[in-house]
Amino acid sequence: MRLPTRLLDVGVDIDAQDRTQRNVHLVQGESCEGPYAALSYCWGPDRDLILTQESESRLRAGIAVTDFPGTLQDAIIVTRRVGVRYLWIDALCIFQDQDRPESKADWAREAGRMRDVYRGAVVTIESASASRGNEGFLKPRASSRPYCALQGGSQSSTPVYLRPMCDITDSQLIGTTVYTRGWTLQERLLAPRTLSFGLQQCSFEC
Repeated sequence: MRLPTRLLDVGVDIDAQDRTQRNVHLVQGESCEGPYAALSYCWGPDRDLILTQESESRLRAGIAVTDFPGTLQDAIIVTRRVGVRYLWIDALCIFQDQDRPESKADWAREAGRMRDVYRGAVVTIESASASRGNEGFLKPRASSRPYCALQGGSQSSTPVYLRPMCDITDSQLIGTTVYTRGWTLQERLLAPRTLSFGLQQCSFEC
């Protein structure tokens, strides 16, 4: 399988401390082996960190996870947690400075390959609960009613919580911003597996 032209090397998930401290590097896909994840999200007005002719050297040298916008930061954490080393994000894997002829040509070329990117990803991470790049999607869930905790056999075991059905209906996911955009529609249709993070629930489609 041909990998995308560029990928983010996020490393692998070793421990909680490493998850936030290890730098992320922009790499060429031809030098990589193994599966990759892709991110499907809404940019919104945020353009804090994108691939340009000026930012390329910094991205290739590696930057800290905490320097990424919230949604991208959360996608890196999820990618590491599921044991995948590489992540594709359009803002960082396609040149975005359209005033440069070389970047404009790159965007035209890479945009035409996006169907293969999402079709080839081992999983697409969908940021359904965030309407912009800085927002992030790994956040506490606010329930309309208190949870009911069921304790396991020992006091040290993690409890299981019962939640009201009104918090986890399909409309909670379908009503999010990501479901209203044409770009994210094609990404969902092309992805063989989608891990979606909604306001009140996670869903996995295969």
